[in-house]
Parts: sequence; C-alpha cells; structure tokens
Amino acid sequence: MNGIMVHMADTKWTTGAIRAACAFAQGHAELGKWVALVRMLPSDMLHWTGDEAKDYHFTESEQEDIAHYRAIAEEHGLRMTVHAFEYNEHRFDEGVVNIADALDIQDVLVEIEPSILPFLHSRHIRHLGHLLETHHHHLLTMDHQPAVDADWKPEVEEYEE
Repeated sequence: MNGIMVHMADTKWTTGAIRAACAFAQGHAELGKWVALVRMLPSDMLHWTGDEAKDYHFTESEQEDIAHYRAIAEEHGLRMTVHAFEYNEHRFDEGVVNIADALDIQDVLVEIEPSILPFLHSRHIRHLGHLLETHHHHLLTMDHQPAVDADWKPEVEEYEE
C-alpha cells in the first residue's frame, strides 16, 4: 500500500496536482515511486453510452494530457499508471474510497470544488478524510489556483482532523 492516487479533473488542476503529488512523493520515500492517475467516470454517462469503465478510450486531448503528466512524473523519477473507474456521481466520496481500495493506494488527492459557503467545503473535506481514514487511506489537499496568480506553485498537504 503505497503511492498516490491523483484524480484526473480539468487539465489545469490535474497538471498542478501531478506536480504537487510528485514533489510530495519525493519528500516521503516510504510512499514508493508511483502515482496512479484516475479518470472517474460517472455511472450515468457509462450507462447512457452502454460502456464500462474498463473499455473507456481516452480522447485525443486526454491522451495528450496524459503524456504531459507522464513527463512530469518521469522528471521526478516516478512511475505513473493510468486508470478509469466508474462511480455513482451522487456518491463521489464513496467512489473515491472504493477506487483507493481497488488500487490499494495510500494517499489520495482529488479535486473538491470550493463551495460558495466555506463551511460546506470544509465539511466535505472532513467527511472524505474520515471515510478514507476508516479504509486506511490518507487524504491529501491542494489549494485551487487563484485566477490572477501566474506564479502559483501547487503544494500538497496531508489532511489532519
């Protein structure tokens, strides 16, 4: 049980998350030398198209992004695996935990959209952190890039209750 799971969200966030996760992994040698990039596919979308996650084909744009993410991982001396998993979009947190269980991963970094009401955002983070801890995983958090800060350097922090 080692490595870091990174949620494949939009390109900008995922690029920052891969950079931050790689830097975090280098500072924590006990994690091993790999990052698991995970594309979470809503079950409604898969059912509508008649597909399964195991048969998902990344778009050309996603493949280009993945090549860029791999290059970042290689720059840090890390191996990166790529996965597609189905989840129930109404049960995102449970989906994250199930995927972390399936990958037997230690640390998890997922995009949690900020809420208009800050207490709801912190409540969501607490809930996901607690769920992951009950399954022996750790939540990592990363701030979102400010809209006007071109010098933003993403950093990962271990979630602590």
